[in-house]
Amino acid sequence: MKTKVDAVGRITGEWGRWQLRTVLLIFLCKIPSSWFMACIIFTAPAPRHGEFFCKPPNTVGAQNDTLWIKVSHPQKEEVEDQEFSIDFCNIYQDAQEHAHHYYRYGRPELEPRVWEEPTSRNMNIIPCQRFEHRAEYHSVVTQYDLVCSRDILVSVTQFFHLFGVLTGGILANHLLK
Repeated sequence: MKTKVDAVGRITGEWGRWQLRTVLLIFLCKIPSSWFMACIIFTAPAPRHGEFFCKPPNTVGAQNDTLWIKVSHPQKEEVEDQEFSIDFCNIYQDAQEHAHHYYRYGRPELEPRVWEEPTSRNMNIIPCQRFEHRAEYHSVVTQYDLVCSRDILVSVTQFFHLFGVLTGGILANHLLK
């Protein structure tokens, strides 16, 4: 009956000081790298819906954020629970014109009735370019507006870090030969 022999164990020998030193050196290099990869979890938490919305243009004197959201953001129906929610990633194409209609009034008694539907509305929806964040924390996501269509950029940073590790490993292996 043949006994199974560990080929690596036969070459390197029994566990000793050399193996312990090698393992500690590997850990010394890999632990900071793993912290760098885990760092994105703590520095880039994504804000929930309602903690951000499309930033109104400076030309619109929107003092009330709720009214701006009602005028500019479309509603969408959630398929799972048949409820309506606000689409914070998109705005109506003519949102600025409607906001001017709602916010440019001379006397308080002429204040617009935002609960009423606009008389004529262009229903074209476009993605929002700049966001205003009302989260309790500041992160990389809120600093650089990495929400909606730009949320993939958080994963791209991890991809390029790992690609650099791969390239460094291949290059080091090539240089050692």
